Amino acid sequence: MDDHAAIDQLRYRRILRFFAGVIANIVWWDLVVGRVPVARQRALASRPHRLRAMTREFRGLALEMGGVMIKLGQFLSSRVDVLPLEITQELQDLQDEVPAADTRQVFSLLREQLGDLERRFESIETEPLAAASLGQVYRARLRTDSGSGARVVVKIQRPGIEALVRTDLAALRDVARWVIRYRPIRTRANAPALMEEFARTLWSELDYRAEADNAEHFAEIHADNSRIYVPRIYREHSTGRVV
Repeated sequence: MDDHAAIDQLRYRRILRFFAGVIANIVWWDLVVGRVPVARQRALASRPHRLRAMTREFRGLALEMGGVMIKLGQFLSSRVDVLPLEITQELQDLQDEVPAADTRQVFSLLREQLGDLERRFESIETEPLAAASLGQVYRARLRTDSGSGARVVVKIQRPGIEALVRTDLAALRDVARWVIRYRPIRTRANAPALMEEFARTLWSELDYRAEADNAEHFAEIHADNSRIYVPRIYREHSTGRVV
């Protein structure tokens, strides 16, 4: 097993261990403590606190692991239709910011996607303007035949992000299959269906061509609104992983 495969296995197992602990905690309080008459009221009274505590633990995991876990937290924060408020409120301000990936690796991917960078850019900063879970952004200036071109920002996917997404989604699909077996949750939400909805949303975010299409479509819709500015997309310098 190579280093990347070993890292993927560690991520996979860590996700499973975390959610196995969450499920065990819920089952213990609901099916064991909650069925003891003298302890039932205590279980009900402590439920909001326990849900918030578990959600804060998940926030810590998400911020540490980045990638899919942060996106999952943001996705869950919007599902007030199926999740308790204690969970959605704790996740509302989960920010999509993580430590920047190694710029050398990011620029290697950029060259792989665009070829000779000196032919495209007069300059490009090596310090990212912003770093998020799926990609990061750099300031640059385009090169033209007559010299300096427009100032732009270049959004580049994190190297290896697709493999990370596949690993994390595989683990989360297993978790969803566990959860659907627990009747109180099954009657409230279809966990596997929610998981597939989340997966579709996530993969669409990794398709930068679709992002460019959406930006241009949004610009067309609001072309007559002077209060809205939509940056121009330079298609000749964009790919499925760079925009």
